[in-house]
Amino acid sequence: ADLASRKTIERAKALLMKERGLEEEDAYKLLRKLSMDTGRPLGAVAADLLAFAGVLKGDAS
Repeated sequence: ADLASRKTIERAKALLMKERGLEEEDAYKLLRKLSMDTGRPLGAVAADLLAFAGVLKGDAS
């Protein structure tokens, strides 16, 4: 993965750890599972997750 998607994945992991109380490894496994289930790249899944979380918080940025 390129640097941008790596950063996105790290942020998505941090979000899952905070929101779900997951360990880093479990957060990563969940992202990987979502990626496999949807047949989409890990970076895209992570970006979606962050976008969705932003919508829920009412944060447009």
